[in-house]
Amino acid sequence: GAHVSPYPLAKKRHSLEFMRTIAHFRPRSNLGSSVTRIRSLVALELHSFLQGKGFRYIQTPIITKSDCEGAGEAFSVNHIPDTCWHVSANMSKTTQTQPPSTPPSRVAGSLRSAEKDGTVRAKARYFFGQPAYLTVSGQLNLEAYCCGMGDVYAFGPAFRAEPSHTGRHLAEFWMIEPEIAFADMDAAIDLALSLLQHAAKAVLRRCADEIKFLQKFVDTELQERLEVLASRNFSRITYTSAIELLESHRKIKLAAKSKSKEESELIEQVHWGDDLTTQHERYLCENVFHGPVVITDYPKGAKAFYMRVNDDAKTVAAFDVLLPKIGELIGGSQREERLDVLRERMSEVGLLERHYDWYLDLRRFGSIPHAGFGIGFDRLIQVLTGVENIRDVIPFPRVHGSIDF
Repeated sequence: GAHVSPYPLAKKRHSLEFMRTIAHFRPRSNLGSSVTRIRSLVALELHSFLQGKGFRYIQTPIITKSDCEGAGEAFSVNHIPDTCWHVSANMSKTTQTQPPSTPPSRVAGSLRSAEKDGTVRAKARYFFGQPAYLTVSGQLNLEAYCCGMGDVYAFGPAFRAEPSHTGRHLAEFWMIEPEIAFADMDAAIDLALSLLQHAAKAVLRRCADEIKFLQKFVDTELQERLEVLASRNFSRITYTSAIELLESHRKIKLAAKSKSKEESELIEQVHWGDDLTTQHERYLCENVFHGPVVITDYPKGAKAFYMRVNDDAKTVAAFDVLLPKIGELIGGSQREERLDVLRERMSEVGLLERHYDWYLDLRRFGSIPHAGFGIGFDRLIQVLTGVENIRDVIPFPRVHGSIDF
């Protein structure tokens, strides 16, 4: 008879690493099903919370022409299938009118020949007639609706072509992004923290069985941390104060190490203007404030072009929400509504205005103060379940160097 392979889940316990190789069976495991139930509940609760406050749900595009962050980490979408017979009005007649009986490979060959002969403009190589990308954020599109309709939000996938192999990065992940009309940075922070605490309360209230299981097998302090998250006020400091604190603690630890033979992890040196690393973020949460922290007013050179420049002309009205074990969970800002300042910032970071002309129109024709933020949904599920690796909280993780499902 036919050979029957042993059932992959026959053993009582499997490592998380092994379970990633059989992700199609993870829903049959206690951990996989518990995480998925929490993930489903939290998604619904986030929608419900924002809808209850009058926010409208906007489906922003997955394919876009702009890199929202300007960091060059967007996946390119430029493929033209061989079966596209009519590629461009500028193609030679011979190539343009290939009959259906002509094999697709010959059509593709004709296109390549035409390109070499210079008879097809460069843009004909692109499916959309110009470079296109998988979205890294729906924010810019959301701003159009925020300026026209008021409070809005998006909830969908985002993509980063970042070859990172940490336990907190994915190439494909989910984000919830509210955009608030007539709001400043403080209003965005207040909404972000309310949304986060609402999610924690919902899990505590409706996922008792899942918490019991996760506390036993994943994180023995999960219940306590969720209760703290649901009720505690968050510490708030400026980026400048954070740098001063980190440097002060670094010098103290360095001096202590020179007097002791005991090994202890040193804090990486950081200067004003540098990005904070995950180590810096977690150190502030876990060793300085012993809980969640909001950092505000970052150097403008370390942040995106669309963030509102503060009166000191050195910093922007941007914030990050940091949590123990995770680091950054939420990032947001007041948006730059002044056309002249926005154009100047784009020039400073090397962005061409013609690529963002429609975005500048939002300032040319009726600008309003507005602010918003993005929450990494998968990182939020890490926080709410205690699971250490982000690959274990999303059904089919997409990471650099691997795509098995």
